[in-house]
Amino acid sequence: MMVDDSGSIKAAFDKNWVSATKVGEYLTQSNGGDWIRALTTIREAIIGGCPAILEWEQDGQKTHTAPSPERALKFWSAPDRLRWVNALNPSFQRINFPDRPWPWEVRAYLWQIELWELRHIEGLPATPRVFLHRAEAIKWGLLPSSPDKRPTAAARAQNAPEQPEALPPTPAADTTSKRRAKKRVKRRAKKRVKRRGPDRYSKSDRALFPEITRRMKKEHLSAEEAAGQLSTLGKIKGRGNPDSRKHRLAKRYRNECGKPKTP
Repeated sequence: MMVDDSGSIKAAFDKNWVSATKVGEYLTQSNGGDWIRALTTIREAIIGGCPAILEWEQDGQKTHTAPSPERALKFWSAPDRLRWVNALNPSFQRINFPDRPWPWEVRAYLWQIELWELRHIEGLPATPRVFLHRAEAIKWGLLPSSPDKRPTAAARAQNAPEQPEALPPTPAADTTSKRRAKKRVKRRAKKRVKRRGPDRYSKSDRALFPEITRRMKKEHLSAEEAAGQLSTLGKIKGRGNPDSRKHRLAKRYRNECGKPKTP
């Protein structure tokens, strides 16, 4: 599934590659502290063509590898591929400890079945670090073109153009705006009324509850993450993409089972 990188990448690594953690921190800061959205943005850029590689240490040396071109899209499209984890203990995920001031890193997460398939890659861990091609990351808007081009909030406010003073609306314009507002309210009201069809997949979803509980206890996962593994394995029945089936199963599990008790 994967091929080792060449010596030329290692020689120019620091110049040409940037850690996904650094990118995630920049995006989190740019989006008002939304670190979950940062993962989504990075993942979408990789799927869209931004080159990415994996890194881990073996015998004191850093090793790099990347998904082969024919398997890259499938690899990076897997649900919850990217995760924030504790840099000192990757088994602790940020989604489970969002308020802890720990050193967080963006890493790729490989499931046990994937590690078995990739056992020919010596030393590959379950949570390797992720690096993006610096120039492409800048093109995708994941990083500023230069550190000096990060505008502060005060600078943005100072450089904002002055807004002209609003004139009082004429009677005709006021009537038109009210009419449009009423139409918007009606459209929103119609959207709230959703027709619910028969629940065709409740039985098959509940059949997966014991497996979700087992994975949550054994691998310390959330219901969403455990459902994501089952979705990747193709065990969740239903229409839609793997993400929608994963969310449906996880939501049903939380509503009916809550959080499993640890032994």
